[in-house]
Amino acid sequence: MLFQRKQSNLYYNNLLQFSITKPADWTFQPQKNAPLFNFTRLEYTGRFKQILAKQLVPFVYFYKKHSQRDVPLPTVQCGCRLNHLPKNLSPEERLERLVEEVSRPLESCEILKTDPNFKVDGHPAMMIRMKFQVKNEQQTLDCLGRVIIIPWKEFLIVVGMTGALNGKYRCEDEFKEILKSIRLNTKRSIILDYILRRR
Repeated sequence: MLFQRKQSNLYYNNLLQFSITKPADWTFQPQKNAPLFNFTRLEYTGRFKQILAKQLVPFVYFYKKHSQRDVPLPTVQCGCRLNHLPKNLSPEERLERLVEEVSRPLESCEILKTDPNFKVDGHPAMMIRMKFQVKNEQQTLDCLGRVIIIPWKEFLIVVGMTGALNGKYRCEDEFKEILKSIRLNTKRSIILDYILRRR
């Protein structure tokens, strides 16, 4: 019988010194831009800055699978971009700009709550809670979303959490636990990095 490695629920990004843990029954889905972060020295190249200056680069995505077609899949997506916000803005002014950016591409977006003084792993962050709609081939789905923005070094780390507007796939408890699992400034040994990649 072949030895099978247990799949880890922990995602760790050495470049950003960021980690997040998914619930055991959720599934990691690779993002198309994730390979950018496989290059340990990409941060020293012009290409890295060019990519981040133009777009939000996703680096981890996971979801809870279910079979209900009329309910969105609960998802968590993490990405980063360069922090272009002027340093002299108040937390409220920064949040106001980010609310506009976040809500612009969404269908029927309604902001429910904002918090310019949110905390993630003890670090300052901002939170936007909203409801919006997404369309699939058959119908329009109502979603409840939260976007947590963490100014981190020269980046903004953006954590998007989307679930159903109502019912068990709203996933409030799971989202709270996932948010609590985030660690910043995590330094790991080369040996531990190797073990985590192989699990």
